[in-house]
Amino acid sequence: TPFDVAGIASSMGVHGERITDPAEIAPAVKRAVASGKPAVLDIVIDGSL
Repeated sequence: TPFDVAGIASSMGVHGERITDPAEIAPAVKRAVASGKPAVLDIVIDGSL
């Protein structure tokens, strides 16, 4: 994305994380839940599919 959505979320006290590797989705969800905060997961996908 042209914006750092995860960084913006983090600056507002929300758990924010950018994910570029599909293998990291499940661990990122676990980290988001464990944070105990609202969360934004910015998952980068291959738009050419």
